[in-house]
This record gives sequence, structure tokens and C-alpha cells, in this order.
Amino acid sequence: MVDLIRFMSIFIVMGSHFFNSGAPPVPTDQTLPLRGIIQTLFQNGSYGVTCFFVVSGYLITQMLVGRLQDYGRTDLREFYVKRAARIFPLLLLVILLGLGIMAVQPQSSPAMDFCFRQKYSDFSWGFWLSLFTFTFNWFVIFKAEAMKLAGHWGVMWSLAVEEQFYLGYPLVLRLLKTRRRALFFLLFVIVSGALFRTWVYFKNIGGFGMIQIASFAAFDQIAIGAAAFLIQDRFEQEAQRKPCFRILFFCVGLAIFMGVYTKTAAYRMGDWILSPTILALSCALMILGGSRDEWFKGSFWKLISWPGKFSYGCYLFHMTALFIFWNVYGQINPFAALSLFMISTWLSAYASYRYFEVPVNVRIRALSNIKSSHTY
Repeated sequence: MVDLIRFMSIFIVMGSHFFNSGAPPVPTDQTLPLRGIIQTLFQNGSYGVTCFFVVSGYLITQMLVGRLQDYGRTDLREFYVKRAARIFPLLLLVILLGLGIMAVQPQSSPAMDFCFRQKYSDFSWGFWLSLFTFTFNWFVIFKAEAMKLAGHWGVMWSLAVEEQFYLGYPLVLRLLKTRRRALFFLLFVIVSGALFRTWVYFKNIGGFGMIQIASFAAFDQIAIGAAAFLIQDRFEQEAQRKPCFRILFFCVGLAIFMGVYTKTAAYRMGDWILSPTILALSCALMILGGSRDEWFKGSFWKLISWPGKFSYGCYLFHMTALFIFWNVYGQINPFAALSLFMISTWLSAYASYRYFEVPVNVRIRALSNIKSSHTY
């Protein structure tokens, strides 16, 4: 279920960027019905990042505490080494890839402007410092020029938000020691997120950047994923007595997600006050209902969700795939263009994961005397 939600997340994010880029063909009279389908599927691509945050919070909490009863025994060194081994290799590779493409293609073009470098992009020392210190989202908010950054760099705001949360989160769990206290802390973060977005909206502070990508506006979504893992054991106990709980939670979560996704607009600030929190809760319900359900362990669902394992790579590589085949997309029908975009991105992410990320990850863990694991 976790990989299925990750696949759904990356699908709507990539589709939104693809059809907003100008690369695919404009629907003709024959393909006009596709416009409605495209709009329905990808109108709120930003919501896909919310789903990412939920899954991230769930998996990171699983890695941190697992079956521990005393969270004071959390191994901080092991966590930070594993997190660095997972994040930094691919981040460095993507940064070098972007620099290499900009060096090889110095001239401006629609593809270059959208994917890598716009005319007034800000590549000052502050830009690079914010990338490597995971403060990029704040750089984007407070530097107006950064909002003109092309997509290859712009997507990294979410990575900054995650790493800011995970810098202090393990320390808080270790300090709080018990699941009950941890849940109260996460509840505080969840409520604070909605209140922060409400405050930004009514005070009109910082514009859309502040309400969407500020750390305090996004932490609640990660916290909901974390809370989902912490209550999962209790949920499983109830589900064993009442098996209908699983399907009920999943169906309710799916219904809420579809309702919010189709009835709100991510580009409207007013809709952004509560939509991320509600969407995150719906994803948490789907995870709780479907994670250990036998039906979702079938071959069909495994096949559908498998690309979700490489969602991190897809998220960082998809602008490169968009750039490389830019001229091809306009010469084929929208469905074929989208398929080419998705498949080329997935293959790039798979190759990176299989032949670069995993070997480097294992090497870093070995050098740090951290036991290797297949959970990356």
C-alpha cells in the first residue's frame, strides 16, 4: 500500500508538470475529450507532494522506532547515517546532472527555460548554500528571483522540508520516550500546520509560497504519516477482531482523497488551508486499511505499485526526461507522449537506484559500521 500511494503521488506530480510545460501537443478536435481527462487527473499535482510527505513520515518512524517500547533507546547515529546515505548520493548526482546539462546547452530554449534555467534564475552562492543545508524552501520564499527557477531545481523544496523535520524529530522521540507522548507531540504539529496556514492566509504574509512550501505549513503532513505508524499496532488489534475495519478505513480514505482532489484547487490559497491536512489524513487511512490486507498483496497490485519504490528518483529525474524528449512529445499524441515521459523517467530512476544509489548506500553504511538493510 505504501508503494501504491507513492506511485499515485509521483504520477500526479509528473503529469501536472508535463502538461503545464508546453511540450505535449495541444488537444485537437479529435483529442479534445482528453482535455477533460487530463484536467481531472492532473489538475492538482501539488497534492501529490502531500502524499509523499505522509509516506515519508510513516516509513521514517518505522525505521526509527520499529517495535521499540522505549523510544529513549532510539539509535540516533544509525538513523542519521542511514538518512545521509539515502539522500546525499542522489542529490549530488542530480545537482551535477543539472550543471552538466546547463554547461552543454548554454543557449535559451523553451525546454531549457522550463526544465533547467530561466532568464532571470538566481544561481548565487545563497542558492547553492540553501540546497546543501536543506533550507531551499525558505530561499524560494524570501528570494523573489528564486521563484523563476526552472523545475529541475524547484522541486527540491520538498526535500528541504523533509530534512528539516527529520533533523529534530529523532531527538524529540528520544526525549519523549513513550508512544503516548509522541502521539501528543505529533497531534500538536498537525494542529499547528493548519493554524499556520490559516494565519498566513488571513494576514496575507509571504504569499502562496509561505502557505504551501514553508516548513511549518508542511510539517503536519509528515506528522500524520508518523502518527499512522505509531497507531498501527493498535489498529491491527481491532482489525483482527473486526476484519471489516480494513476495508472501511481504506474506502473512507479513498473517498475523502477523491473528494478533496476533484472538488478543490491547489492554486487557490483558500483551498490550501485545510486541503493538505485532510488529504494527508485520507492517505493515512488508506495506509492503515491496506498495508496488511491480503488483497493488496496480489500480483496485480505488486506490479502496479512497484514503480513507487523509485519515486524519489522519479521526482528528481523527471525534468531531465522532459528536457531530453521535449521535441518528440510535440510530434505524437498526448497519451503516447505521456507514456514516453513516464517510462523514460522510471527507467532512469530504476537504473540510478539499482546501479548507483544502493551500492553507494551499502558502502556508506559499511564504512560507518551500520548494519545494511534492503529498506532504503
